[in-house]
Amino acid sequence: LSKTANAEAVLDPLYDEFHTSFRALFDFVDGSKTYRNYDTRDRFTQVYPFVPYQFPFFQAALVGLSEHNVFEGRHASVGERSMLGVVQEVATHLKESTVGAVVSFDAMFTGIRQAVKSAATRNIATAEAQLPEGPVRDVAVRLLKALFLVKYVGDFSATPRNLTVLLYNRFGQDLTELNRQVSQALDLLEQQTYVQRNGSVYEYLTNEEQDIENEIKSTDVDSDEISKILAAVISQDVVRGTSVRHSVTGRDFKYQLLLDEISYSRAQLLAVHYISSALGLSREVVVAQSMGRDELRVVLADDARMYQDLRLHVQTDKYVRLRAGSSLTDSQSHILDSKKRQNSKRRKELIARVKQAISDAELIIAGASIAVSSSDPVQRVQEGLEQLITRTYPHLSML
Repeated sequence: LSKTANAEAVLDPLYDEFHTSFRALFDFVDGSKTYRNYDTRDRFTQVYPFVPYQFPFFQAALVGLSEHNVFEGRHASVGERSMLGVVQEVATHLKESTVGAVVSFDAMFTGIRQAVKSAATRNIATAEAQLPEGPVRDVAVRLLKALFLVKYVGDFSATPRNLTVLLYNRFGQDLTELNRQVSQALDLLEQQTYVQRNGSVYEYLTNEEQDIENEIKSTDVDSDEISKILAAVISQDVVRGTSVRHSVTGRDFKYQLLLDEISYSRAQLLAVHYISSALGLSREVVVAQSMGRDELRVVLADDARMYQDLRLHVQTDKYVRLRAGSSLTDSQSHILDSKKRQNSKRRKELIARVKQAISDAELIIAGASIAVSSSDPVQRVQEGLEQLITRTYPHLSML
C-alpha cells in the first residue's frame, strides 16, 4: 500500500475502528519481550501496513539466524544489514490488497528465502509439497515460516496465542477462528514432526533435530514406565506423602497409594486409588469396583495432552540415556543437552497438569461420588480421606 497525500484520510477510519484493539491484536504475552505497538494516529499512518513490533523483532530474528550460520556465504552478515530490501519486497506483494490488509510476520520469510541455506529450510519446502491441500495446510506452512524466523529469538515464547499474533493479516479478521486454525495446524505439524512442543511452546526443527525427534518418538516404552512417572509426579511433586491427619481426633493415618490397580507404596488399611483414562474403564465400572473397598478413588480428569507429554517424557529420558554412551558429533551433543533441559521443563509442565487433573477429578467412596469444598488438589485428597476415615471407623470419636 503506497503512501500518498490522501493516506491519512484513507487510514483514519481504520484507525478509529481498531485503535482500541491494537494491544489485543499485536502485543505478545506469556513472558515474551514487549515491543512497541501503534501508539498514535501518526505512527499508524506512517507504519501501516506493517506493525511496529515487526522491525526490531525481524532484526532480532536475522541476527539469531546469522549467528547460527543459516545464511549462504555472501549473505552471512545479513543480520546486520538494512531491512529496506526485505520490507520493499514484502510491501510489493501487498500492493494489490485493499485497505485493511496487514503484513503478517511470516511474510518476512519471502524476503530472505533466497539468502538462506536450502538445508536449513528443507522442512518448509517438504511441507509445502507434502501436506494435504486445504486451509489447515496453508496455515501450517505459514506457521513453519514464522517459527523458522523466530527459532533463535530468545525472548519470544512461540505459544499458540503469540503465533496467532504473527499470522494476523487483516483488520477485522476473526481472531477466534484464526486461533482455532493455528491450534489445528500446530497439532498437524507436531504429529508430522516438523515442530516440537515443550509445554505450550513450539519450535521449528532443523533436519538433524527432526531426525533425533523422530528417533525419540520411535523409542519403545511400555505403559508401566509411563504409569511409574505419573505415580512419581503425584506422590513426589503434588500430594507429597502417604499419611493424613484426621482433623476431628488429631490422629495420623497412613494410606496406600495406588494408580490404575498398581500399588506405589506400602500396603495399608486405607488407600487412595488414582484412576487414569489409560486404564480404559468406564465410569460405571470404576464406581462399581469401589464397593466394599476402604479406599478413596480419585478419577483423574481426562487430559489427552498430559498423557502425550508423559509418554514423550519417558521416551526422551530413555533415548538420552541410551545415546549418552555412544559417539556423538558436537551438534548431536548440543541437541541432546537441549533435549535434557526441555525434559526438565516438561516435568514441571506435567506437575501443573497433574495438579489440574486432581483438582477436576471425581472423588468416589464405596460406590458413590462425594463432595468436597476445596479446589486445591492436596486439600481435595485430604477432605476425601477425612470422609473415608469417618466411614471406615464410625466410632473413632468415642476412643
